[in-house]
Amino acid sequence: MEKIHKFLKRPNIPLIGLVISILCIIVTLIILRQGMSSQPEIEPPHIENVQKSVVVVDIEGAVQKPGVYELQENARLVHALTNAGGLIEQADRYYVAKNMNLSKNVIDEEKIYISFLIERTESVEATLSSVRINTATTSQLELLPGVGPVTASKIVKNRPYESIDELVGKKVLGQKTFENIKALIEL
Repeated sequence: MEKIHKFLKRPNIPLIGLVISILCIIVTLIILRQGMSSQPEIEPPHIENVQKSVVVVDIEGAVQKPGVYELQENARLVHALTNAGGLIEQADRYYVAKNMNLSKNVIDEEKIYISFLIERTESVEATLSSVRINTATTSQLELLPGVGPVTASKIVKNRPYESIDELVGKKVLGQKTFENIKALIEL
């Protein structure tokens, strides 16, 4: 033990101990720093900003619930009409069936208008002087309000007529439909 005590009493020994201690601390810090950098960096999870693409359409006219609707990007006209509650009884279904493509994709900011049957009646009255029931084609007869393909065929089948009143007499038209079109027809 005396040998150790003598050795430590030398003036250079405490200085050497200090240098060794500092070197140990530096080596420890280097090792810790390398250990930290060798671990893979942990990235925060990548969260994509996933937004459903939508289109906004304005549906007005002869539908149950007119208004502005958000639909999925690839929505069809039939989806827009379904969201609006479908057509009301007064809708011009003939016009919709003949002129509107229900499978068409709707476009953002599109205005969709479903006309009322009364509007077709007014436009027919404005554009037609009269339809000759004895010579008109079924297509021409179908332009009359309340006359569809079946009724037009019945009108053609029961020709000739000597009076427009025979449309009711031969039970081709009901009284209400006849009253709606009598100003638009002639023999």
